[in-house]
Amino acid sequence: MDTVISIGRKQIEPFAVIKEKNWITSKDLSKMMENSQDNILELITDRGFTHNIHSFMEWNDYISFFYMSNRERFFVLYNKENGITRTTKLLINDIGYDMPWLVNKFACSDDNGLYEIIGMFSIDRYMERIKIDNPLKKDVDKYEQLNNLPQDTNPILFYYEFK
Repeated sequence: MDTVISIGRKQIEPFAVIKEKNWITSKDLSKMMENSQDNILELITDRGFTHNIHSFMEWNDYISFFYMSNRERFFVLYNKENGITRTTKLLINDIGYDMPWLVNKFACSDDNGLYEIIGMFSIDRYMERIKIDNPLKKDVDKYEQLNNLPQDTNPILFYYEFK
């Protein structure tokens, strides 16, 4: 779906439409499903369709989200005030880390900041990098706990406060 829906207390309405020439349609999906026993997600990515808007957030004058195209993830930042949209494949977190570190996934935002989640499928890789590279900045809140997480830890939430 190329449309982000706003769900309010009294109404449900389209909020934003993502313009992309290679967006997958319901017809494309139906055709793939009836002609194949293969994994549909693999077919979508193999055929180069754009899909999967996720981590959609709005705060102050900005809207941001991720989407997938081919096998790559893109981050979009739209400035509502000046109408400028920026898209990138790499979003580096230089606030919490002393070395280049990709933002894993924004979960949501509130009026004061953004939440990043390191989910269950990324925890092992995160913990391995922490032990090998020690990339966290020393002034990160809960620095010692983050460097010594148990193997069966729950997902990790980081909060980035707006200033």
